[in-house]
Amino acid sequence: MVLINTALTLQDLPTPPEEKTGWLWTEQTEVFPDKMPDGSDWPRISIVTPSYNQGQFIEETIRSVLLQGYPNLEYIIIDGGSNDNSVEIIKKYEHYLSY
Repeated sequence: MVLINTALTLQDLPTPPEEKTGWLWTEQTEVFPDKMPDGSDWPRISIVTPSYNQGQFIEETIRSVLLQGYPNLEYIIIDGGSNDNSVEIIKKYEHYLSY
């Protein structure tokens, strides 16, 4: 299982398509500090994205979740057997996904 224990940056993710610019492609949200103000770990949050033939949207969704800057994330994508390019896009990000 992959758990993201540090905030990701644009440099951590696959290079975006050339025609994509702006937030989540070439700009990102400020990352959270590694610890909460009291020094404790951030609580783990789990996000589940259901998907079926969402190839035209899924990469933006994945990058949006990963680039929120949250340092303790479990991210799960459930694909319902897509027959478009969804699976190929999900595979590009598989090492950032818990499932």
